[in-house]
Amino acid sequence: MSLVDIAQWHADQGFYVVPLHGKRALTRWGKETRDYSRHVPVIQNYFSDEYTYTDRVTGEEITTVANGIGLILEPSNTVVLDLDSTDAIAWASKMSKSERWPFLQAPQISSPRQGGGLHLYFKQNPNRERLKQAHGQLHPQVDLKADGSLVVAAGSMHKSGRVYKVKKNIENLNVDNLPVAPDFLYDWQEQKNAEKEPWDEDFSNHQGFEGTIFYHHVKVFSGNSRKLQIECPNVANHTNRDPSGTVLYPANKLGGLGKIHCEHASCGGMTGREFKRIIGEEACNATEKEILKHKA
Repeated sequence: MSLVDIAQWHADQGFYVVPLHGKRALTRWGKETRDYSRHVPVIQNYFSDEYTYTDRVTGEEITTVANGIGLILEPSNTVVLDLDSTDAIAWASKMSKSERWPFLQAPQISSPRQGGGLHLYFKQNPNRERLKQAHGQLHPQVDLKADGSLVVAAGSMHKSGRVYKVKKNIENLNVDNLPVAPDFLYDWQEQKNAEKEPWDEDFSNHQGFEGTIFYHHVKVFSGNSRKLQIECPNVANHTNRDPSGTVLYPANKLGGLGKIHCEHASCGGMTGREFKRIIGEEACNATEKEILKHKA
């Protein structure tokens, strides 16, 4: 099957699709633009047209065609557990012992990433508060993708040159046939929301994060000793300026950028250096004394 045929098949199963190059969306798929579709003529154009975009690192203009399919989860009422390692897959196997049915029925898409990976598809439970996206909170190598997320579909080309493939339960890869997401995900979200406390804005109490200059120039929502939930420096380009879905893994010494991961398509492939450029080189390169003076 051609890529356009695979994309149309997913659309026939109730998913809205966008064209991808790697993991980069080639159309703007936010709520206000709605540049995704389930209609045959539009999908044919998606996967036959050429697209030009500017490389965020080099500034070079790149002209390409789509080599992947992105599925928009919110309109399809879909939830995906994105397992990024064999350890993450083992975690999911352990969790499935208490709720076997959803895991037995969930479509499984294998990722060709190094070290293995797996996408498990579910649908939202209409009787529970809707699941929201979460990154590395259930397990360090597990992302919960839900409203506001995009997931790479089977048939897409990975940067390695290999293809995402259906591993199991393709007959259930339909928005109406998907098993309801496991209860433990909803229980976890409810507990997390109940325990949520306002983040202390006094950076001197942030247990060692004083060493990350990056952190001093972004809004911090919550965090622990390993990572911070932050407002993305590139939030102006997010759909509806949605500030959620961005994680900073702090560096260990003054001047380090740390590692930033943003779920939004507008930030796909961006590096720490690019985020630093948005904040401003001068601000990021300030000394600790200057930062303290600025905070005061």
